[in-house]
Amino acid sequence: MQAHWPELAGGFETGAVSDMAFAESVVRHYQLTLAPAEFLAEFRSAAVGFYEGALSLLAELGERHRVLSLSNINPVQWPKVLADLGECDPFHAHHPSHLSGLRKPDLRVFQAVARLLSTGSTIHFFDDRWENVNAARSCGWHAERVRGVAQARAACQRAGLLG
Repeated sequence: MQAHWPELAGGFETGAVSDMAFAESVVRHYQLTLAPAEFLAEFRSAAVGFYEGALSLLAELGERHRVLSLSNINPVQWPKVLADLGECDPFHAHHPSHLSGLRKPDLRVFQAVARLLSTGSTIHFFDDRWENVNAARSCGWHAERVRGVAQARAACQRAGLLG
């Protein structure tokens, strides 16, 4: 399933394809028995929250650093992500792909975020996909591949980001 996902979700995650067009293409591609509207309802509910300990790590980082999210996400699942954050959102800013029109690993998304920061800022980037890490590195970011909160915390400690 993942092999075809980037081609099916790419336009949807950059805001170029509507919810219904995306749902219709997924239903057709995978020959699902769900109607597109039913698929969208299931897809919306499939958005998972944050790993245990992730928000506290981000809050800890946010005490000393500016913390940004850079997400390949769509307009159907984004509201759930924001709702899961609630009033204790540890991020200083969000950069979701469906609003920017750019998704990782496109170098332009990293360049656009860097332009929003102070000149000379050191940017640390943590992601679970090598292609995103390599793209960030090519833009001069300090980037590391991590999987899960324990690896993210260890990477932050190695980088001297935690007190």
